[in-house]
Amino acid sequence: MLKELILMLSVLAICCVGVDAQTAAWQKLTSVEGKFSVMMPCKAEVDVDKPDPEDEDAADQTFYSCSLESGYFMVTYTDFKEVIDDKGMLDAYRDGIAEESTIISEKPITLGSAPGRELVLSKTTDEIKQLFKWRFYLKGKRIYALTVGTENPRLGSPDINKFLTSFKIGK
Repeated sequence: MLKELILMLSVLAICCVGVDAQTAAWQKLTSVEGKFSVMMPCKAEVDVDKPDPEDEDAADQTFYSCSLESGYFMVTYTDFKEVIDDKGMLDAYRDGIAEESTIISEKPITLGSAPGRELVLSKTTDEIKQLFKWRFYLKGKRIYALTVGTENPRLGSPDINKFLTSFKIGK
């Protein structure tokens, strides 16, 4: 399940090497089913991954992504069948997304009562060095993840911050 997420991100990373949302038309994305809202720099496409029903550990995943010529933004939520403790779930999720990458930084974060993590990862694909900034939160049996792929000089972009800080979890 996490390997599919990593594969999807790697495919996007090959195509997109930076973030240039300064001229983008920001729009609010509200997912009633996902119970969240976020500001996106372009119109998001939705993809739902329904796992093989015979795989007892697999979880449903929903992806909202928008790609610009120079980068991409993505929000994902994954519904798990069972949850171990919060720290264990966040550690396992981190380990899955960090596979085949280098963790540059990691820190605990929260969004309301939802515990989370912020990661900066580095990955080289086809000789292109990418940086990924992740924020992910555990709410009940669901993990919400926000991801931005960019080139090194732009990781601190105000647009990345606008996307990450605009995320809200509903009830």
